[in-house]
Amino acid sequence: MSEKISKNDIFLEGKHVILKVLTDDDIHNSNWYGWFNDEETTKFMQKHYFPNTKEAQLEFYRKEIVGNDKK
Repeated sequence: MSEKISKNDIFLEGKHVILKVLTDDDIHNSNWYGWFNDEETTKFMQKHYFPNTKEAQLEFYRKEIVGNDKK
């Protein structure tokens, strides 16, 4: 990611990866969702063979992440 990640959002940090809280800004200001479309990265994953889009990830975020906060 090109933007600065707040230390408050990081819950696991390793040598090569940082796992952080997903935010609305991640969807709008980065290409974090693009790895779903990378065949090499996902070759051992069970996933649908449909292109992932920013709009699809925004819908997922609002329904599953934000929506679950209200339950």
